[in-house]
Amino acid sequence: MNSGALVILVIAAMLPSFVISLIAVGLVRRAAVRLGLMDKPGDRKVHTTPIPLGGGLGIWAGVVGAIAIGTVGVLAANSWPGFFTWLPHGLTQHLSGMAGKIVEIWGLIGCATVLMVLGLMDDRHGLAWQIRIGVEFAVAAFCVYWQGLHLTAFIELPWLTGWLSVIWIVALINSFNMLDNMDGLSGGVAASGAPKVSVKFLYSRDPAKKQTQFFFGAMLFGVVG
Repeated sequence: MNSGALVILVIAAMLPSFVISLIAVGLVRRAAVRLGLMDKPGDRKVHTTPIPLGGGLGIWAGVVGAIAIGTVGVLAANSWPGFFTWLPHGLTQHLSGMAGKIVEIWGLIGCATVLMVLGLMDDRHGLAWQIRIGVEFAVAAFCVYWQGLHLTAFIELPWLTGWLSVIWIVALINSFNMLDNMDGLSGGVAASGAPKVSVKFLYSRDPAKKQTQFFFGAMLFGVVG
């Protein structure tokens, strides 16, 4: 991918998610007291005054909103290519491949939505850890076995790599939960790691299909926004 296409991709992915998140987090913050979404000081917390919860809802809204805009753009560009001749060839050559990934992407968004609702309910009511871990395992199993997103780990035992994938996803979810004892820490870690993974997707080819994973790279820049 040339530099011009990369700049357009980064701006197009990050700017909508940033604007939507900014608005959504502001709305959640205003309504936090009324909704009962306040994080009180505690032994594991570094803040000394109550802080509004629900920031994850704003992050979710930004990511989903940006992907929704991108989905509409990809479908429009594939339906009316003559209107998008101004786009760099580095982007247009991926449009058909991106369109083919839309169903898979929205499957992942559905899984992320379940986790967002789970976290919001936990913030509001405090759920038992058995419920949280059960839902997390169900979502991870859907991603691995229904979506076919699993590690190979250089092990020729699909049943083992499938279970390792599920455990890895659940462990990653909870690692971010455990990080969340300082305001902005989980978001900062995600914003730091996402660009590195995105560049890997954009410049490395999938061993099976011999193609760069353009749509996934763009989605991660949406996470950064």
